Amino acid sequence: MQAENLSRFSTGEPTYWPSDRKKVPDLIDLAVVTRMPLNSLHAEYSFDLSSDHSPVIITIYSKIIPQTSLPTLSTKTTNWETFRNYIRENLTLELPLKANRDIDDYVHQLVQII
Repeated sequence: MQAENLSRFSTGEPTYWPSDRKKVPDLIDLAVVTRMPLNSLHAEYSFDLSSDHSPVIITIYSKIIPQTSLPTLSTKTTNWETFRNYIRENLTLELPLKANRDIDDYVHQLVQII
């Protein structure tokens, strides 16, 4: 799928409900899409049928559905090795922290480096 630039889309929840209680529900309904932003799609269950299978209805919107993303402290392009080396080179680790002022100054230095 990656080589062909394809994406899969589903509800992420089981859609097959076996009558045998020893079997585990499984996801069997999904869509494979290409050149289509996933945030222009919406998947939902359809419980209208009475069977061991819950079909999924996928709606394709002409406009992208705005989605709020969770805040993060870094991006996927963060070079952690470079960051780690920069901290090691610029942070002094052998300072005496005897007074509250020493700790405040050290924390300020750390924040400035980061």
